[in-house]
Amino acid sequence: MNDLELLYQSAVAQHRAGKTDRAEELCRQALASHGSFARAWELLGLISHERGETLQAIEYLERAIALEPHWPGFFHDLGNIYWSAGRHDEAERTLRQALRAMPQSIPTLATLGKVLYALGRTGESLEIFRSVLALCASAPESLAHAYSELGLADEARAAYRRASETSPDPALRVLAATQLPLVYESHEHLLACRRRLESDVEALLAAGVSQDIKAQAAKPVFSLAHQGLNDVGLQKKLARLYRPPPMPPTRPKREADQIRVGFISSYFGEYHTVARLTFGLIARLARSDMHVTVFGVGPDHHPVARALAAAVHEFVSLPRDLSQARQRILDQGVDVLVYTDIGMDQITYSLAFSRLARVQCVTWGHSDTTGIESIDYFISSELLESADADDHYSEKLVRMPGLTLYFDRSPPPAKPLDRSAFGLDPAKRLYACPQTIYKFHPDFDAALAGVLRRDPQAQIVLIRSLYPHPDEVLRQRFARTMPDVADRIVFIRRLLHAEYFNLLMLSDVVLDPFPYGGCTSSLEAFSFGVPIVTLPTQFLRGRFTPAFYRRLGVTSCIARNTAEYIDIAVRLGTDLAFRQQVREQIVAGQAQLFGDDSVVNDWQRFLQQVAWTGIDGSKQGTTEL
Repeated sequence: MNDLELLYQSAVAQHRAGKTDRAEELCRQALASHGSFARAWELLGLISHERGETLQAIEYLERAIALEPHWPGFFHDLGNIYWSAGRHDEAERTLRQALRAMPQSIPTLATLGKVLYALGRTGESLEIFRSVLALCASAPESLAHAYSELGLADEARAAYRRASETSPDPALRVLAATQLPLVYESHEHLLACRRRLESDVEALLAAGVSQDIKAQAAKPVFSLAHQGLNDVGLQKKLARLYRPPPMPPTRPKREADQIRVGFISSYFGEYHTVARLTFGLIARLARSDMHVTVFGVGPDHHPVARALAAAVHEFVSLPRDLSQARQRILDQGVDVLVYTDIGMDQITYSLAFSRLARVQCVTWGHSDTTGIESIDYFISSELLESADADDHYSEKLVRMPGLTLYFDRSPPPAKPLDRSAFGLDPAKRLYACPQTIYKFHPDFDAALAGVLRRDPQAQIVLIRSLYPHPDEVLRQRFARTMPDVADRIVFIRRLLHAEYFNLLMLSDVVLDPFPYGGCTSSLEAFSFGVPIVTLPTQFLRGRFTPAFYRRLGVTSCIARNTAEYIDIAVRLGTDLAFRQQVREQIVAGQAQLFGDDSVVNDWQRFLQQVAWTGIDGSKQGTTEL
């Protein structure tokens, strides 16, 4: 291997280890001696893309292609960058160039399928995904993963079962048992899927089946929370399917009276809801007398991660290798480890089963209990929880007096768009429900239908999912539950952040879904004074928007039942004076909702209390501060 190749391979190794600054340095050394080394330009492009520097990434990949125009991997990488940037026409063109040389590349085909669906070419998209499934057909496990990714739960379950027949790996049996649809055909279908899940899990437990998660990550049942039911018993059963490795006693590294606190997530390295909800709090806690460490799973070079790293005492990048990740957390010796979310990512879900700090907590980045014995506290708010909420958690519930989050108002987009940019009828009243597809519970259909029937000028706007199947299930359900008005529900393409903010500002009314409502989306709408109609439900995940409204001092848009929800929504849509009054009330109360420093004090009191006293040995009852 010559010196140039050695430099490049070292850069690749550094990049894989998450050390992107060093990887970039080695790439530039290689290019200094050989400026036409195309693979070094490609790696620089990937690094720039991971940092959020899209235009720079495109420039580097285009250089690589100009130097080696016959290398298909460069086109694949550039197509992925175009896709993530929302430049769908360019993504299609580039991905098709990659496929000319490697027509059976599953990753390239999968991205092209998503691009075509985003362009509204559903038929072509389906054909692409069928070809992906056909390519996976000879490998049952790969086929099962593909079905699961596409939202084809029944097919995934069957494929995992077939794979388990020829493999001793218990993870395949667990995955077969835990598949759930993203969208349900009806309320009855939802209940049947839940019964099947519980029955299959109980059968595995009775048979003594469990998955060793020393090195192999467990996959959480993410969509369970969207069923709108009490999950504590079922989450406890799911947790019993996994066996974590034994861990040494935790030893905090305390200097004098300084408490060491760690926050952990897989979503600190991107513009994700979890990062947006927790960034302000973590940065402000780091200015107190606590030592704050952030554990970020995956790359640490995105602007969000870099800003967070600059705000705290230490930022530790965790690999997706579970054994290494556990050791890096233990080495930090934190007193209290706070998971911002458990149940969204395999790595943090798997890490949560181990005792990596003396006290371990979770808060509501994913708004459901974990069922995991090693998680001691669920940190929530008295403003968010119902009177009987203790029964909703396997953890000890902490009811802070404030909302637990520090959130700054979202800035308005620099480039205003009109409704034509989204393909919407400017003559209609715009009721937006811009939520992820799995929040459309069958019980919410009656509210959507009621709005459309009461307001003939209403159009309800939804955002497409990544894949066609879940959307098609939802369209077919709407056709059954509201055949007379379903044609006025419009699915638009997936949006970039600035486009999403534009859509909110163009909306006459935002519809908060139930029983799983909005959170960050509601804070963003309130940033622009946009009114939301909401119906609080029993569990935390359906109570965010009503709590935000109460902080704003506005109660006129909080419904008590579905009929009242429809009344409020239509009044907001059709009564301009009422809508303007609500907008003014929202704007007047924004100081009570955004930039709330009191939540930092709430967290400080809690963290100091549990760091010094530890766990009281009981997870029953609520801790109030």
